Amino acid sequence: MDAKLGQCPISQCGVVDLMRNKDCMCLGLAIKRSEATISDPTKLIIANVYPVYMSLDSFLESAIYNLKLNQDAAGNFDIRDEAGKLAVGAGREELTGLMPLYLFPEHWELAKRKAQSLFGFMCTLEPLGYTSGQFFTIPYLVLLKALTQNIEQPSQSHEQIVELVAETCSKMLASNETFKKQTIEALFAFL
Repeated sequence: MDAKLGQCPISQCGVVDLMRNKDCMCLGLAIKRSEATISDPTKLIIANVYPVYMSLDSFLESAIYNLKLNQDAAGNFDIRDEAGKLAVGAGREELTGLMPLYLFPEHWELAKRKAQSLFGFMCTLEPLGYTSGQFFTIPYLVLLKALTQNIEQPSQSHEQIVELVAETCSKMLASNETFKKQTIEALFAFL
């Protein structure tokens, strides 16, 4: 736990405090969606992965506030429109989604439970719109975008993002036998 957080821009002290409050650390995203995303989470567009680390509860508080001011703050189902703005990162990034991170096992136990309503909201604009397909799709869409950003504009922050998201995806795969089997079958079918 210490070595990983020592390399990460997230402090161990801050994560432990978050966990005491039943909260988790996430990575900032800009997303867009079409109506097809409601039934098919692979249609979610990860427009940007930001080197912004935010607690999920902080994001939700900001989102609630911004939705009260503007009902379109979450964006809509038209991918040509502006993505919306539910929260603002430290560098003035406009965030419309988050990716809960695997930092260590205890943190992930909290994060994976809190991710469900977040992913439901990101795909359907309704927290109760969660399906298990979102849980096993969105992190890999984020990984693909993080890898693309790192190839297009290599930097230490992009490399850290790729490492954190890849670790999260790896732990998800390792912890679910059904998902692991489906992934291996899909890879063999693809090859």
